[in-house]
Amino acid sequence: MKRYLSMFFALSAGVLWGIIGLFVRYFSDLGLDSLQTGLIRMGIACLCTFLYMLLFRRSDLKIRLTDIWCFIGCGLVSMLMACVTYFKAMQHVSLSMAAILMYTAPVYVTIFGALFFKERITKKTVIAMILAFTACVFVCAPSHSGGLSVIGIGFGLLAGICFALYSVFTRFAYLRGYGTWTVTFWSFVFSTAGAAVLCDMGGVIEVFALPATLPWALGLGVVCAFAPYALYGLALKKLSGSTVTILSSVEPVVATLTGILFFGEPFGILAAFGIVLMLVAVFLLSK
Repeated sequence: MKRYLSMFFALSAGVLWGIIGLFVRYFSDLGLDSLQTGLIRMGIACLCTFLYMLLFRRSDLKIRLTDIWCFIGCGLVSMLMACVTYFKAMQHVSLSMAAILMYTAPVYVTIFGALFFKERITKKTVIAMILAFTACVFVCAPSHSGGLSVIGIGFGLLAGICFALYSVFTRFAYLRGYGTWTVTFWSFVFSTAGAAVLCDMGGVIEVFALPATLPWALGLGVVCAFAPYALYGLALKKLSGSTVTILSSVEPVVATLTGILFFGEPFGILAAFGIVLMLVAVFLLSK
């Protein structure tokens, strides 16, 4: 039962990440760049996590200075860089194309797991990984037929590598005795600090002065960061990094469906076939 619950957490994280394009496009239309949007996302998620831990898990706020590199890796190298490169990709290619490029991550996670944690690469994992990636290709195929951007592809692939590294640094932190909420909070702290140092704060303050901004900011920070990263971390407690990443690969499917529902993007038989392949991959991993 715990395994199935962990699988549900990983799938839920992918679904919540899949709708992020709605919020990113909103702030992009207001003139914010990827770093500024990332600051809003991570800053609100950091505040939510801190308030939760202050009320219910105060003792989990403590970390050892000798282990701080784990959280810097999670926050700066993975969270912030994945966020920035993913948002950059969205500015050059379609939402679904950016998502599919980012979800080359299971390949990197599988390799990193074998290198750093001696995780066994099974036939089932490889087949599920191929099915999930193929599903993403089919689902996203109708959305990027108008040409590709080399810059967008580069940012998308880099986002996949950065996202894969989150599983690596998180696993190192778990091996040192830290829990999910400790890892999540300090990752948000370092990613927020990095974004605050690098971005133009003036533009963020101007946007927050608009009355309609707060609900969108809460959606970006709570729904698309605080909740999915917590769920992803909980899933990593019971499942291998490669399994969790493959399960969260429902994100491109959700991103494409979001484009269909909200932006009128096309949906054909290839996309339907892709969704079926994704379900097969999830079923294979559940056995």
